[in-house]
Amino acid sequence: MRILFVLSEFPSYSETFIANQINDLIDHGNEVTIFSSGIGKTIDSSLFNRNDLYSRLVPAHQSVGLVSRLRRRFLKLFLGNRAYQNKDLLTMSESIDVVHCHFGDNALLFHEVYLKYGWFNKSKKICTFHGYDILPSSVAILTDTYKPLFDSFDGFTYNTPYMKGIIDCFPIQPRKMHALPVGFDADFLKNYLRRNPNTYAHGDCLHLIYCGRLTYFKGCLMLPDIAEKLIAANVQNFMIHIVGAGDQEHELRGKIDAQGLARHFTLYGALNQEKVFELMSSAHLFILPGLEEPKTARAETQGLVIQEAQFLKLPVLVSDAGGAKYGLMDGETGYVLPKGDVVAFVEKIKWFLDNPDEIYSFSEKSHIFARENYNSAVLGKRLLAIYTGDL
Repeated sequence: MRILFVLSEFPSYSETFIANQINDLIDHGNEVTIFSSGIGKTIDSSLFNRNDLYSRLVPAHQSVGLVSRLRRRFLKLFLGNRAYQNKDLLTMSESIDVVHCHFGDNALLFHEVYLKYGWFNKSKKICTFHGYDILPSSVAILTDTYKPLFDSFDGFTYNTPYMKGIIDCFPIQPRKMHALPVGFDADFLKNYLRRNPNTYAHGDCLHLIYCGRLTYFKGCLMLPDIAEKLIAANVQNFMIHIVGAGDQEHELRGKIDAQGLARHFTLYGALNQEKVFELMSSAHLFILPGLEEPKTARAETQGLVIQEAQFLKLPVLVSDAGGAKYGLMDGETGYVLPKGDVVAFVEKIKWFLDNPDEIYSFSEKSHIFARENYNSAVLGKRLLAIYTGDL
């Protein structure tokens, strides 16, 4: 099967799940071409070097220089969306079996530039929504904006029941809807499994880790408050490791300093996956206290890092905002806690401290749960069934 992936940027650290998906399809004998609007910085990782993914990239525009940009503007003025058509892509359009667009805005752009002119008319079209492309507050507007997709695409995938609840507001035929979480490459991730069981003994320093963008709906600003209440509860020997960057980084650092908590925090900024997983493999608990944005109602839709943490044998603590709650077994591989409830997070952390054997018990179940449900090799079979119409 010949498959075209339509992306906004490739490669991208924040979208390694797409590389996992592509690698699995290639491993199963499919031919994949990557069509990307933007080219990111080269990532030296086995996830991208495997199957030589960079050689499969067809950028939307070969040049991004000033002259090229001015030329495209001039052509668009007189030729409309046809000015953005890529000749290499047009050449292969008749031989593509499946066009898979990640994110609704990419799918819409691809429709406006290619599909509305009859290109790829023999291909099956699939669109995967992820989060920012279907904000709950914008459903009414997006229903009109995305109408061409509802009419011309053959299938839509969503990663959690939370996202399905949003998509159900759109006039999409139920037969076109397919549940498909994003997954990880278990063969890659197993290289970072801790050599010893995830155990904790009274008196040890408890290591918690947060991995994600430092932005409102991830709940990163709750972390200093959680630390402060742990100290007030006479818990002193702990460290919170924060991996990520974002618009709230400055505020977060200021809050940590203002509350005198610097000795309990290490902020690493953005790291590559290898370093992230190395840090995870030496931690005891994973924490992501997500929230819901007041204006947009945006929340975490899945949070693959939650499943990656479980595969690496970390019990996880997440909030009930959005779809994160669907990616664990509450009470067995972690806990789902009320969003914004600092006390609830503190109480669960203390519970693990008071019951150290549970860290080991939860971690073993976490690994099995993630391995059986979020491995790309498992999810890839479902994706192929969506492509072929067997689902």
